[in-house]
Amino acid sequence: MRQTTVKLNDGSELIIKNSNRTLLKFEELRGKSIGEMDGKSTDSIYWLYATLLGCNRLTFDLNFEDFIDLLDENPQIWTAFNNFNKGETEPEKPEAKKKVKA
Repeated sequence: MRQTTVKLNDGSELIIKNSNRTLLKFEELRGKSIGEMDGKSTDSIYWLYATLLGCNRLTFDLNFEDFIDLLDENPQIWTAFNNFNKGETEPEKPEAKKKVKA
């Protein structure tokens, strides 16, 4: 799975990566799938990013309003999201792959 890391102003890091958990959680929260997003609703994009971060960080306990504040205080998050969406991410590390026994 592709991923990227963004460093926040306070020195902590957020990992941005695709996951099935993100897709399921987004559908649960918004009542629609990512495929139903029309690209015209800014709040859906914010919800998608908040869900993506929340599903990839066990200690991510921000409510939506605090998440918006985090974005305002750390504009580098948007750059990381945009690069992630364009596919400009860190390559997957070989040791991160798990072998599945048949």
